[in-house]
Amino acid sequence: MIHNTTEGMNLIARSFDLQPGDEVILADHEHSSGRIPWEVWQETKGITLVRPILPLIPKSVEELVEVYKKSITPRTKIISMCHMVNTNGMILPVRQVAEMAHKKGILVAVDGAQTAGMFAIDLHELGCDFYTASAHKWLFSPKGIGVFYAKKESQRKLKPLMVARGHMDTSIRRLENYNTRNLPEVLGLGAAVDFHNTLTTKKIHRRTYELKDYFRSKIKDDARFLIKTPAPDQLSAGIQVVEVKGKKVKDVKEELWEAYGIDCRPMGSHGLNALRLSFAIYITKQDIDYLVNALRAVAG
Repeated sequence: MIHNTTEGMNLIARSFDLQPGDEVILADHEHSSGRIPWEVWQETKGITLVRPILPLIPKSVEELVEVYKKSITPRTKIISMCHMVNTNGMILPVRQVAEMAHKKGILVAVDGAQTAGMFAIDLHELGCDFYTASAHKWLFSPKGIGVFYAKKESQRKLKPLMVARGHMDTSIRRLENYNTRNLPEVLGLGAAVDFHNTLTTKKIHRRTYELKDYFRSKIKDDARFLIKTPAPDQLSAGIQVVEVKGKKVKDVKEELWEAYGIDCRPMGSHGLNALRLSFAIYITKQDIDYLVNALRAVAG
């Protein structure tokens, strides 16, 4: 257990004794919490951060894999990537990238902040070396607690961010021995996991994609809107990003909030000018109808 995804990414980035000229691949859509730890803890050593540009709407999973493949050199040591980018909700092909990377002796670290709890995830099947996520997003736990996974054979590569009694533990627990913790957060995480287990991952997965499909079906043929999230299920899920043509996204956000009580995230990077909409399992189709009607009114 950790506090959040940011802590997990710092734990990973600070653990490695990289040398001048070594390379770490971070695509252009990485969250700042996945980028800054590498800049602070490793770039000052003279390593190179390779920043490939991902297509906003890829035609296939293979197109994304190819971007990472072309970025690898003999000096590449680590690929650090989001499972789902926070910009437009695109799912990145962790399993395929990990398979490719491991053949070349490259480690793969994954920021799962936007995916843990959203749909079914098998970490063994993904094959990444490290996976970290905040639990308050799609797991619905209290804020201030997160989860961290390291493949058994990769655990010894990590160094604790903090040391205290128990730091000599040979298990992964040595990374979380912080002595006194906020117990209510831990209990809250347990309750959240119990809730998800009661619903079952299968039902959560099905519901997430049901809501995604319902929303897209409502606006895909309306010329006033442009969906800027890939359509295939292997490339997107419960986060969808939509542009209201001819409108500035900040103006759309403000009008939705003031007139309809709808709060959403305006995304302006990567030329998006679009709203990021999150469809958690408790959202109803009536909620989506209300949202779509509001969007149509704002679009004019």
